[in-house]
Amino acid sequence: MKKIVGIGLVLFCGIALGACGSASDKDETNETSSIQSSSNHLKTSATTQSSTIINSSTTSSIPTIESSISESQTETTFKNGRLTTPGFILTIDKTQVGHDNSTDEDGLIIWYTVENLSERTFVPDDLLLNFYITQRDETSIYDIPTDYNGFDSAEALYPMYNSDGSSIEDIDKYNEAVRNKNEFNDEFEKKSYAELLPGAKVQVATGLLLHNTDYPVSIKLQDFVLDEGQNNDEEFIIDINSNI
Repeated sequence: MKKIVGIGLVLFCGIALGACGSASDKDETNETSSIQSSSNHLKTSATTQSSTIINSSTTSSIPTIESSISESQTETTFKNGRLTTPGFILTIDKTQVGHDNSTDEDGLIIWYTVENLSERTFVPDDLLLNFYITQRDETSIYDIPTDYNGFDSAEALYPMYNSDGSSIEDIDKYNEAVRNKNEFNDEFEKKSYAELLPGAKVQVATGLLLHNTDYPVSIKLQDFVLDEGQNNDEEFIIDINSNI
């Protein structure tokens, strides 16, 4: 994944250099002018080590997007579950622990809002690749992948199956679950995989498989989002115990 990011940065720099060279050739017959060209890359502001705990019962190529916006918006920050970058803002709105009876799996459902500040489209679900999400137990720390959704959020929220894995026999309850799942899919899940238009803002949801339901989940920025020498101190902690 880091190789992909590296290749993207090399291509971006090559295009930028080519553009500068072309502009210089066209201005040879004019008066000499001083041209300053700068590329405002994502820079993470991590000046204060902090840890934010939220209650999970209260009301995620990797898009580190460049865009033509004011220089006051060029820094990247991640604080209190809000990732602010030059190209987009991602805010974690709420989380909920759920259980999928059909697979007997536990997962974390995350609702988050994405605002596109850039001049190009991107897929909201891809933005989760900027995060490093982990969960521990009494002996180990486990990665929670964000490059695929391994948990059925809709089934956990609106079960069509009983706790023993059998289908709900009550036809009315079964049909109601189907309707609710379809509505959830249309409102949150489909939009998470659709291209978000420039200037648009949308709330989406995703489900991540948990390793247990006893320990909190930690969310930090991936190291490749940071500039060399910067510390990755900001940690967003989701306390899942209160939602079980």
